[in-house]
Amino acid sequence: MEESLLSKKKLFFSQGSNYFRQRLVLSLLSARPVHISEIRSQSPFQVGVTDYEVSFVRLLDKLSNGSKIKISETGTEVTLIPGTLAGGTISHVCAESRPLSYYLEPVLLLAPFFKKPLRLTLKGRIQNNDGAVGYNSVYKLKHAAFPLMETFGIEPDLQIKSRSFEESEVLFTSTVKKQLLTLRNQLNQESGKVKKIRGLVYGFRVSPQMLNRVITAAKGVFLPFINDVFITSDAVKNSKSKHPGYGLVLYAETTRNIVYATDGFIGREELEKSNEHSLMNPLSNTNLTPAGVKGQKKRAFSLFPDDDDDDNHDNYIEGSSAKNPKKMRKLMDDGDTKSTNSSLTTTAKSYAKSPEELGIEISKLLLSEIATESRVDSVFQWLVLGFMTLGPKDVTSVVMGPLTPFTVQFLRDVKTFFGVTFKIEDYFDSLKNGNVDEDDEDRSKRKKLYKMSCLGTGYINLNKTMV
Repeated sequence: MEESLLSKKKLFFSQGSNYFRQRLVLSLLSARPVHISEIRSQSPFQVGVTDYEVSFVRLLDKLSNGSKIKISETGTEVTLIPGTLAGGTISHVCAESRPLSYYLEPVLLLAPFFKKPLRLTLKGRIQNNDGAVGYNSVYKLKHAAFPLMETFGIEPDLQIKSRSFEESEVLFTSTVKKQLLTLRNQLNQESGKVKKIRGLVYGFRVSPQMLNRVITAAKGVFLPFINDVFITSDAVKNSKSKHPGYGLVLYAETTRNIVYATDGFIGREELEKSNEHSLMNPLSNTNLTPAGVKGQKKRAFSLFPDDDDDDNHDNYIEGSSAKNPKKMRKLMDDGDTKSTNSSLTTTAKSYAKSPEELGIEISKLLLSEIATESRVDSVFQWLVLGFMTLGPKDVTSVVMGPLTPFTVQFLRDVKTFFGVTFKIEDYFDSLKNGNVDEDDEDRSKRKKLYKMSCLGTGYINLNKTMV
């Protein structure tokens, strides 16, 4: 009898590893079993789930109590029967093929709904090389995602316990909430002007002078526009890292407390892998031909890279988002079976950047993000929409820039799991209420901003211990 009821509630997805983490997290929140099939079933490189996906499943098993997770013998099918979100003090060793942010990003949506306040320790790689996969660093999560969580009454915190290329450790803590706060006008007002820019350059097994070169180049981009620019340098001494690397994270805060952030990283390990792969596979450089470069203008991107789309890491989407290569690297989910050739060859090109080039590139990416005038960093659109869905039964709205393909799919999955539909309208049209005529030329020149509105589900955290 129980199995028949579960089969009626179970949701089936046959799109492989696309949006793998997203659907498991939504399954835990909605208490609806989910079955994912055809995971890289046709892949010539690796069939079934990868080591980092298995590691993420184990992390969810530690975070929950009573969840039943089944992986088929071939690894091409995964079934999750969700339990309760337990939380508490948890330590997890992550697979090194993905950075710590891969595991921490989805947990942000679960953080306020545990039984006990979460105290999660993650051990693993701090960051991938900038051109290889394009995941965000944990620093960007701290500066861009945490302020968004605070608007819903959540109090997250992140401490970097140790940092190296392979063996890093972070501590994430978060409070639990009986119910999220209603989103009022914090993300529905004018974005305001930038009042300050802050940043951090970190490195291990590199000269501190290289970090200073990054700072000088980055500040040179901002100083003509704003004087309040402060970038700190943190060179790790006596690092256990086997490979050198350095990264830069920048974030800007406006007068309305809107935060934009960008980051980048350069390491040596991927360069060595790229050279090894080139020797083993003569066809690995076919994507570097002039004809191939000309064809790299359109691509789909998202928060979580995808095994079907990782071969497009250096392609750009047309429109305003195309000006931000960092955002472009966020593909649709978590695999990389088809990207072996292109992603590794792009690595050599990314490592060839000088410290000055890294500083200038990341600075320009931040300027491009600011120019969108979005109230939410484009990488974390899904997080705000997810909390709006789980909020009180009240109409809430947020103003965003162009939606990423990942955000579009997230909205579809939210409708599937929770039955919530968002109303999407042009922000400027909503201000004028259609009373003012506008020429096509004026419409094409204005910013692409959209007002997203929904009615919350009134989600109550029944796992929270009553005092």
